[in-house]
Amino acid sequence: MITIRQLNSNQEIEEASHLLYQIYIIKEQWKFSPQNPSQLRIEIKNDTPMLIDRVTFNAVWFGAFENGDIVGCIRLFGLDHNNQFEIEDYPSQVINAYIMQDSKKCVEVTKLGLKEGYAHKLVVQKLFLAVFKYCNNNQLSIFACTHYKFLINFFNKIDYQLKIEHAFKYESTDKQPVNFYYANYINGELNNMIKKIENSHESLKPKYKSKILDALELISPLIPSLLYWHDQDGIVLGLNEQCLKGIGEKRENVVGKSPYDFYPKETAEHILQHNKKVMKTEQILSQEEKIADTTTGKIKYFTSIKAPLYDDNNNVIGIIGTSIDITAEKEAEQLKIQNATYQANLKAQMIFKESMNKIQSILDQAKLTLLNSKMGGSEKSVTETHKIELSKREKEVLYFLSLGKSPKEIAFTLSKLENKTIASATIGGLINKQLYPKLNVFNVSQLLEKATMLQLIPFIHDSLLQTTPLNNDLDN
Repeated sequence: MITIRQLNSNQEIEEASHLLYQIYIIKEQWKFSPQNPSQLRIEIKNDTPMLIDRVTFNAVWFGAFENGDIVGCIRLFGLDHNNQFEIEDYPSQVINAYIMQDSKKCVEVTKLGLKEGYAHKLVVQKLFLAVFKYCNNNQLSIFACTHYKFLINFFNKIDYQLKIEHAFKYESTDKQPVNFYYANYINGELNNMIKKIENSHESLKPKYKSKILDALELISPLIPSLLYWHDQDGIVLGLNEQCLKGIGEKRENVVGKSPYDFYPKETAEHILQHNKKVMKTEQILSQEEKIADTTTGKIKYFTSIKAPLYDDNNNVIGIIGTSIDITAEKEAEQLKIQNATYQANLKAQMIFKESMNKIQSILDQAKLTLLNSKMGGSEKSVTETHKIELSKREKEVLYFLSLGKSPKEIAFTLSKLENKTIASATIGGLINKQLYPKLNVFNVSQLLEKATMLQLIPFIHDSLLQTTPLNNDLDN
């Protein structure tokens, strides 16, 4: 699977520049004047040739990766130290005509490069989606120049506005002039292009048919420890609130990202290697991870426990994991405070066991559900694992709540059935003080959702209610 992320080191930019050399110089036999105004040149470092220009190491780069190897790249660059765009080095009137009005909030997208075998629509979509989102989040307008037909067709489909056809030539010897495209942030044109790409029939997001994923979305908020799940390429599919608090990020800034977006390359690769081992062995495995806190920069230590994640056909589609902060234990160890280390290790082991039990419970429930559905049976064996017992009165109230009745209406109905007065406050108290704590929920919507999942809502036929008095557990 192809993943996209921003390049975060000169080493990665050099790898991208080597890719550009392979594409433009080796494959396309690109010729350029040694005196070109962009200072375009070939440099060799450690026997590796790179295509470099005057803005290479000052630009914002995005890379497309497969199995950790760069297979595509694209970059953004705004005004330089002379308040000029790179395009202004060439004889063209496009700058004055379209972007001088917001030049300080505008960037050029340039130097798209795709490794042979990867020059297809999906990779282009993903790269440009990352670029457009970056510009949209930073309130930047964007322009591009190209003569490549596949890019021109792509721009047409996403409504990237053509402003000047055959605008200019980078060099007089070029066979084809370039087209000039521009999208203004203020007018919402970037947001429109983002929606066009995301709504494309070629989905950019992995979709799995898995009851486990649905179960995780429902259960993860109830788990007090850190919980997260990734796909086979390390892309974050989901995480609970404890994780978000730990990293100080919003959910939309994390889901869909890879470890490379948050950690140095060495740390990201360490995490992904652990993921691969878990998926290959299909065993629950743990390892120690040393990670810099994304908010403070302080080095923290974690014991990371991961288990394989399955789809409905029992195929491994990723990992589910939890991380235990053992920074205090490591610091105590380094200071040789034996007693503190011993106590901390006991705490870590207790949290480890609790977290593993919760993860195993989720996996067991999902596997039982899968097994029952394949055998055509009920989910009775799944629900029996939940030791939630309800009184008859609690079941009655759940039943009427499922019919959309309010506490006042429930009290009125039960009063008529039992021929005695039952106060609505009594029903409200039962819901708030008994049902909410038993099911660990905080409102009626969550109560009904969880009760339905656990099959706790009874079926009580109207005729039965009319002929059989119900016991009043609260009033007796």
